[in-house]
Amino acid sequence: MKKIIPLSVFVFFVFTWLQAQNQIELEVQSTQAEFLGKTPPVRDLVPLSGTSPEKKKALKKTGSFLTL
Repeated sequence: MKKIIPLSVFVFFVFTWLQAQNQIELEVQSTQAEFLGKTPPVRDLVPLSGTSPEKKKALKKTGSFLTL
């Protein structure tokens, strides 16, 4: 059992290496792109409300954001 695992890993890498040697070489002739515009930062996409006074008091009391 101890010899099967390293042997199977070795065989896997050998087959992977052999397959990588048979790749077709292609040459890119042209590339096209269209500018669609600029996306604003994520912080500006969703309006955020301020932290409620209850949550602020809980944070000062426990020192954790997880308490409500």
